[in-house]
Amino acid sequence: MATPAANLHDWALTLEGLAFVDIIALVYPHHLKMVEKQRFGDKTPIYYEIVAQLTELYPGAKLIHLVRDGRDGTISFIDVGRDHYYQRAEFEWARAMGYQCRNLAFHYADQIIEVKYEDLATNPVCEFLGKAFSRPSLDWRQLTVLVPARERHAHSKLSCPLPADASRASHIKRSPLECFVVKACLHTDLEQLW
Repeated sequence: MATPAANLHDWALTLEGLAFVDIIALVYPHHLKMVEKQRFGDKTPIYYEIVAQLTELYPGAKLIHLVRDGRDGTISFIDVGRDHYYQRAEFEWARAMGYQCRNLAFHYADQIIEVKYEDLATNPVCEFLGKAFSRPSLDWRQLTVLVPARERHAHSKLSCPLPADASRASHIKRSPLECFVVKACLHTDLEQLW
């Protein structure tokens, strides 16, 4: 976010009764001002484990659970050398699905919208956030310059055009045996979602 650590340190020293949410409140408003935006989002994947705490820190927060097809998630895992998709307990996607089921059973469920990755452009996310839909917001390629340099290696495909049949990417990149193994390992989760 291009905020020098020394500045954050100095700002934190001015706070009394410091809490974790106060530190976060130093970073995001500063960033919003820099980029001239009204709201912030954080896409840290592991946050699915702390949804209850996030809703306590931010009582009015709106949480978007973006669900990627588990079969496509396996492709990403394979591409980066992590092949634990066949060990359900160690596969991040399967763990996230379990947490989401639990999160939707709690009192803060109305603060969460679940959106399938493939439906992102047509899902009522804007309505959920209380914002008007904007067609230019779907052109992510103009925004790739906003991806921090330290994260660009993980988002190398952002500048590429979307394939005509992107929803079938997992079937194209995997062998028939891999497709069978993935479906066998994730069948329960996949049946619930697709």
